[in-house]
Amino acid sequence: MLFYEFFLTKIDTKINITLKNNMKISGLLINVDPYLNLCLKEVETAEISLQQMKICSVRGLAIKSIELDIDDKLERLNHGSRLCISDLQKINN
Repeated sequence: MLFYEFFLTKIDTKINITLKNNMKISGLLINVDPYLNLCLKEVETAEISLQQMKICSVRGLAIKSIELDIDDKLERLNHGSRLCISDLQKINN
């Protein structure tokens, strides 16, 4: 839920997505669900067959990476995810 809530704060911001097949898609994030399925508008891609798309839905399982602008929320997300891992390690030991 940590990443889902983070992406909810990124609605209406431009993101760059790299899919597992190395296709790159960029656009404005308009929706995200708990499975990290993303909906984008004003889509831009290098694929000739997909350049006419205005709205795109990307399944969360197909995403390899997402590029965002660096801000304080990204730093807190990084810290929060590391904090969760370190807490789990303390519990297991």
